[in-house]
Amino acid sequence: MPPEKKRIAIVGSGCAGLGAAWALQNTDHEVHVFEKSDRLGGHTNTQTFTHGKHSTPVDTGFIVMNSATYPNLIRFLNHVKVPISPTLMTFSVSRNHGEFEWSGSGEGIFAQRENIFKPRMWRMIFDIIRFNQFALDLLTEDDSSRTDQTVGDYLEEEGYSQAFKDDYLIPMTAAVWSTSPDKTSLEFPVLTLVRFMWNHHLLSTIAARPTWLTIKDGSQKYIDAIVRSSDPRRFHFHTSTPITGVTRMNQNGKPVVEVSYKSPLSGTQESSTFDHVVMACHGDDILPLLSAKSRVPPSDKEQEILGAFQTSENVAYLHSDLSLMPLRRPVFTAWNYLTTSAPSKLKHPAGVSLTYWMNLLQHIPESKFGPVLVTMNPPHEPAPEKTQGKFVYRHPLYTPAAVRSQNRMGEIQNTSGISYCGAWTKYGFHEDGFSSGLKVAIDHLGATLPFEFKDSIRSLVNQTLDLINNDEARLRCTAAQVIDVGPKINQAIEESIRLLRHGVWASSVGAVGIVVPSITTPTISRILCDNILTCFGFPKINPASVNNIMNKIIGWNLIRFLAQQVSQSVTLGSLVAGLTIVSLGGGAPIIGLMSLLEAPAAARMIIKCACDLILILDRAFKHGGKFVTSIDIELASREYVAKPSEKGRSKRKEVHAQVMKLIPIVSKRFWNSVRISKIKVGMDEIIRSNRWEP
Repeated sequence: MPPEKKRIAIVGSGCAGLGAAWALQNTDHEVHVFEKSDRLGGHTNTQTFTHGKHSTPVDTGFIVMNSATYPNLIRFLNHVKVPISPTLMTFSVSRNHGEFEWSGSGEGIFAQRENIFKPRMWRMIFDIIRFNQFALDLLTEDDSSRTDQTVGDYLEEEGYSQAFKDDYLIPMTAAVWSTSPDKTSLEFPVLTLVRFMWNHHLLSTIAARPTWLTIKDGSQKYIDAIVRSSDPRRFHFHTSTPITGVTRMNQNGKPVVEVSYKSPLSGTQESSTFDHVVMACHGDDILPLLSAKSRVPPSDKEQEILGAFQTSENVAYLHSDLSLMPLRRPVFTAWNYLTTSAPSKLKHPAGVSLTYWMNLLQHIPESKFGPVLVTMNPPHEPAPEKTQGKFVYRHPLYTPAAVRSQNRMGEIQNTSGISYCGAWTKYGFHEDGFSSGLKVAIDHLGATLPFEFKDSIRSLVNQTLDLINNDEARLRCTAAQVIDVGPKINQAIEESIRLLRHGVWASSVGAVGIVVPSITTPTISRILCDNILTCFGFPKINPASVNNIMNKIIGWNLIRFLAQQVSQSVTLGSLVAGLTIVSLGGGAPIIGLMSLLEAPAAARMIIKCACDLILILDRAFKHGGKFVTSIDIELASREYVAKPSEKGRSKRKEVHAQVMKLIPIVSKRFWNSVRISKIKVGMDEIIRSNRWEP
């Protein structure tokens, strides 16, 4: 039986309201969308940027999405034939107008060369790796005390450095959620942060991440598509029409909702009644509207839940003023966080200062348009002659109370003809808002979609928790449904070579001594082991027994790696000392040589670890067939160490000997030993020649 035809009001035309409106197109309902602004879209705000005779559309609010966690929005865009294109998502920090700068892409990490010699910088890098490796443990702990723990409390408890807080985590958190960098970022619930970062692949220091996308010619395109496909006989979009009250009432014995608004034509107060109202505005706007003229005031439960939501106001400028970018061009990234050592000096002390480099994000040629920038809460306003627009946006704040209320929204949904949606009901992103609008239309108003609805964040979190709590899943670690491990090995080799580049680079810039490579090389080796397991189709969170095997693999190779480091450091250190006594400058070339010589040792350890794990997994698949258990991996590990090869030594020793030959300790041209192309061919040959017979 088809659902009853209803008269529906949607309060707000942001991503949530538009999502609900689009989903209702295939129903018979009459739909009225109310928007207080003179345009539809909310944060979807495409403006025209002009430079001389040229002009181009530029997004100033919603800009990017990714292929992993925006399933419904991307399916919608494909359905309405709005083109999307890949873009880059990179991040930088610039403090005190360039006094300290770094970025997470390419040479930008040490674009400020003196940072190579600053312990604070290396401690930050170490803490980034540590956080990315161990923060996920929060999701595996059955500890109710963590529920309300804040980011600040967690960092203090675990002893993270001030550099990590000031120059990495706070800037990133503040930038992603547009929250205050001085306080709110540290008050963010740590479990919510870690779940979000894991779901969005932000807990991978150097691992592959999802493809980021932008809407070609601006996000206004999808608003146009929704309006264009709406039947004007049933759909009515009311702009410049602020809502002044939402009142529950009875009309001829039937519950209805009266919506009061200010007429854009006469400026007088008017009202209309509806069978159902979708509140698609900011969370903290709802209670005032429900209380304004209501004969039935909000219930205690509604006040308790909705009263927990808050927003922050942020000002964005569209401009071309490069003084609001990092000082050094190599540090330029997609997102550029601007800060000072003294927050009180900021023009917007309560807000995050962030410049989006739109030339990079939306493929706008700088040669034709010059710099195209969007800065939110700038430390100083861009030059008037370089400014083309100023916009105010509100973003949800995430406190423990807000997160608790999110989990209780189901208690008040669809009560007395009112439903709620918005990005604030989840993580605050465009997918969250758009999907919440779709869900309200599906669950409460009989809408259907031309594609399968996916609750991306909740399903990812549930999958994670299922893996943690389900003993069967943890034990079996079911691999991808492909028996042939050849493609898995190929992918694992490619991943090994990709991370090898990082390992060689990190060891070669590690300055004098063995401290930095001793930290980075084992860490990269462990990350590589995790990624190889992923290449073979295993979950990200592995049983303790599998983790123990990976630790053993790293342990096998770490002792020899450190021994080689100590040996060459002592030898070259003596040479440096001797040359320095003879000539104050004589030791400098050797000091540089010392850091370069760390690269072959790092490469050997990384390749040994990769070969060890790939061959152990190869053997495990020979044991287990289509499904591999942790027991199969343990048995394969024992065989790899103990089973004699044709030359009378274990397969592990044979493989390690071949790696030593591929990357020798002594070479006339030592840098040739870490040529990536050479190592890739050699590693492939080592794996193929040592694979287990069926």
